[in-house]
Amino acid sequence: MSEPNADITISISEDGLRAVISDCPRGSNGICNISRAQIDRALEKAGVTEAPSSEDIRLIMEAAAGGKDVNGMVVVRGKPPVPAGNATIKPFGDFTRPVFPGEAFCEIIKATPAKDGTSVTGKPIKAPGEQQGKSITFPESPNCFIDSTTLQIRSEVYGLAHFDKLSLHVSPLLTVTKADMAAQATIYATDMRGKELTAARMEEALKALEITSPLERNRFLKAVQHAKESGTEVPNVILARGLEPVHGRNGWFELYAKDDRSDVGVQDNEGNIDFRARGVIRSVAADDIVGKLHAPTRGVPGKDIFGRVIPAHDGAVFRITLGENVEATETGSEFRALIAGMVFFVRNTLSVTEVFTTRGDVNMGTGNLELEKGSVHVKGAVLSGFKIICPRNVLVNDTIESAVVEAGGDVEVKGGIIMDKGGRIVSQGSISAMFAKGATIEAQGDVNIAHEMTNCIVFAGQNVIATKGRGKIIGSTVRCGGSLIAHEVGSELGVATTVFLGIEQETTDHSERRRELNALLQKVYATLGTGDPRTILVNTPPAKRETVAQLLKMRLGAEKELREIESTIQQERVAMKKAIQSKLKVTRTIYPGVVVHSYGQIFKVQSPIEHSKIFFDPDEQKIIVLSL
Repeated sequence: MSEPNADITISISEDGLRAVISDCPRGSNGICNISRAQIDRALEKAGVTEAPSSEDIRLIMEAAAGGKDVNGMVVVRGKPPVPAGNATIKPFGDFTRPVFPGEAFCEIIKATPAKDGTSVTGKPIKAPGEQQGKSITFPESPNCFIDSTTLQIRSEVYGLAHFDKLSLHVSPLLTVTKADMAAQATIYATDMRGKELTAARMEEALKALEITSPLERNRFLKAVQHAKESGTEVPNVILARGLEPVHGRNGWFELYAKDDRSDVGVQDNEGNIDFRARGVIRSVAADDIVGKLHAPTRGVPGKDIFGRVIPAHDGAVFRITLGENVEATETGSEFRALIAGMVFFVRNTLSVTEVFTTRGDVNMGTGNLELEKGSVHVKGAVLSGFKIICPRNVLVNDTIESAVVEAGGDVEVKGGIIMDKGGRIVSQGSISAMFAKGATIEAQGDVNIAHEMTNCIVFAGQNVIATKGRGKIIGSTVRCGGSLIAHEVGSELGVATTVFLGIEQETTDHSERRRELNALLQKVYATLGTGDPRTILVNTPPAKRETVAQLLKMRLGAEKELREIESTIQQERVAMKKAIQSKLKVTRTIYPGVVVHSYGQIFKVQSPIEHSKIFFDPDEQKIIVLSL
């Protein structure tokens, strides 16, 4: 890169931007004698076309005159290329602090284009990279804008400014919650310029978002104070709220006759709690007001934080259906019971009924059922340990399991009766079930067990019937006032089964009282006769009328009592005749092990008896066995 020169040698750098002295011969005095003319000749020799600067020539001359080595000193400098410059910003404060709407937070420094250079030999040098610097970009919603006059960037919201990778935006610190019902913000002690946050500035920030709800000043000022004291921002501060609509209340039904039974149990006098007991299910009387229908209310509209009206719904009318035995009063909003019974309000239907119906089993959910009036319908089973007491009928869809049932009417069990852990059924009417096992059953009417009665104790004021299904009675003790009718009694294994036919009636001996009354009447008849008492009294002299009236009163009383005695005797005779007609009728087999008792007589079955009836013959005073 150098050419020999008698005086000095100029070399050009590889990038062509510097021409330097590469060889300067020294004189005998050890000093490199150099002149401007020598430099110019050496530059021309080296092909340098650019003129040296006066400063560089001065420095070389001074160095040479001072005996310094001038090798390597720059004689001519080229013009280096200038790459393009990207745009940037000049911040007006701390970007970690908020800026408010309308405030400038930075200034844009524009991008610059690339400039080519020139080598010392006059050749152009291309600038590297892009020929134009990149401009600042803004995302889709930057929340800021360029002031075209000053090139300053102003915020549109209360938020934090961000500049990263030539992208500029403001992230909001004031946001609107879902449904536009509240505005919340992150609160700082000061803004990006170090100015304190004030209520007036925050109100302007709300207005910038077109929020019309007022600033909650106390809450805002407390947040600013907290930010000052803690040295950190306070997030999620509610600054403004909308007004929630108040929807109208739906119409509703108020039931006056409430179930006041306990949900957990009843405490006895000793302080113990029976968790199965709930108390008595009360009834209402006829004409009692049992409930009231309340009208719906109107709704009150609300507003969101932007002032938009939020409609409110008026309350819906409560639709009530009148069931059985209920009517509306004159007001139309209250309802009265037409009969005495229990009040039920189910699926918007109001009714008064004499039947209390469960949804399922009688269990810990229902507790024991004790009715003041009416009947019970159990849509499930009566579980072990529970109790039903009601003045009328009981219907059980499933089974009765070791429970107590006491009814003033009939008891019907669509399933069976299983009482291996105790329990009893007592009915003033009849009792029926598909089967019974280990049960104690007492009915004033009939006991009707369809399939099988096993190991039971049964009392029936009338008949015991087991003919609708398999009709077996095994290992039980049965006493009936009427007849026992079954397909089979006992079993092939000889299981002891006892039957008591007829209920011996206790009769009263009226003979002595009858004699007394007849004797009294004979005396009165002998004195006054048997005529009409009024006629006798009219024909009696006034002086004797009081005495005669007393005798007639005694006569009428004695005649009445005597008639009552005769009626009682007649009823006892009918009952006795009916009781003596009690029979054991078996359509198939009576097995050995069966013992029949009737009016003091005992008959033990020693061998199977087919298709027969057994009864007490009052004439022969013994138990008779006949074929059906």
